[in-house]
Amino acid sequence: MNDNKFNLVALGFFGTICLCLVVAVLLGGGYFLVDGFSVGDSAPVQATIPPENIPTRLPAMTPTGSAQPDDVPEELPGSVPERGEPSGLDNLASITVLPFSYDDDDDGVDEGVAIDLVFYDANDEVISFTGTPIEITMEFYAFTDFFSSSDLSQGDLIYTETVTRDHSSTLDEMFDNYIRIPYETMNVDPNKYDRFGSVRVIVDAPTGSFEDVSMLVILYPEEE
Repeated sequence: MNDNKFNLVALGFFGTICLCLVVAVLLGGGYFLVDGFSVGDSAPVQATIPPENIPTRLPAMTPTGSAQPDDVPEELPGSVPERGEPSGLDNLASITVLPFSYDDDDDGVDEGVAIDLVFYDANDEVISFTGTPIEITMEFYAFTDFFSSSDLSQGDLIYTETVTRDHSSTLDEMFDNYIRIPYETMNVDPNKYDRFGSVRVIVDAPTGSFEDVSMLVILYPEEE
């Protein structure tokens, strides 16, 4: 009786060990099988390119077919003006006269009238030029009544002068150095005329004649 119990226990223990071994084998095989599928199917091996073999620029591409325009206009030298290049008098359309008083010795007493001119094309862009002579005629009008100084027909032509310039005013000439007329040359009688008058400037250029009028021009220095 005791021998039979011992044999049953030994048999059970041996069977348990065999069952554990079978389960371990099955689990191990399944793990390697699943891992093999994961590596082979869902995680492909990526090739590594050495940095020195990676191109830094794409090769130039030449358009073909419809991407290439049929007629490409030839760009001739000088067909497009450079930015900032001064225009010539051929484009002159209008002028503006700017009269000033000048004082060379800085004593606070004006010495004469300075005339500056601004030249414009048809687009109201400032024109600069050099090397082309133009005639500039200045007509000064004096008035006995300040309130009539806006009408040239109400004034007296008291001085006229024509000068020639072959360039527009430079930075050094602007405002009081382009054209100068001393008061003593104009010689306006302060006892007869108001101190403020008008000037009409006429420019004769190769493309035609242009004029402008400026009022409130000082004709003689202020009396002390």
